[in-house]
Amino acid sequence: VLLNGLRHPGSWDHKKEPFSFYFLKSTIQNMLTASGFVVPLNSWQYQGDHAQLEDCIACMHKDEVVGVYGRVRKKLLKESGLQGPAYYGNLNLDLLEHKFSAPRLKAAEPPRFPEVHRDLSMILDRSIRYADLEKLAFTTDKGLLREVGLFDVYEDAKLGENKKSYALSFVLRDDEKTLTDKEIDKTMQRIMDAYEREMGAVIRKA
Repeated sequence: VLLNGLRHPGSWDHKKEPFSFYFLKSTIQNMLTASGFVVPLNSWQYQGDHAQLEDCIACMHKDEVVGVYGRVRKKLLKESGLQGPAYYGNLNLDLLEHKFSAPRLKAAEPPRFPEVHRDLSMILDRSIRYADLEKLAFTTDKGLLREVGLFDVYEDAKLGENKKSYALSFVLRDDEKTLTDKEIDKTMQRIMDAYEREMGAVIRKA
């Protein structure tokens, strides 16, 4: 497990939140629990020195190392080109498989092709909810749209009576290939047209 960057990109009601040492710890613990290994409190031992990690913590089962986690050393960060702090954990899957049992878990491969992010700002009637906008976006596009998020809400008399401004973020991805600008623009245009037609939105264009 390698964590680097932002755990939460930030939105109108949630500030940006980077990954942390404690988030990695909870991730490792959850993975161990899912594998069938209940972690006693005395299983965790501070290791100190480690070739790749600072503040290395090891999870022990008797005399065997079940897993380790910690903060990636600055020298290794520099060599790998990672920006900011990074956190790494490693589990002994052979040990877990042979000594502990758990229900069979299903896993999916990470996406092979990159996501594309687009933002959209619009003025709407105050009665329209974010949930309505999210639902309409996924109804309009069932192919490339992966996520919709709200990152800014603004209300001011200058916008007009009973009006508000919403800023939405969209994540698009094709699991079979890299998206072209034409495909991205076409998808976003369909969504904008739906907002204008169904919600009476006034799209703010740069």
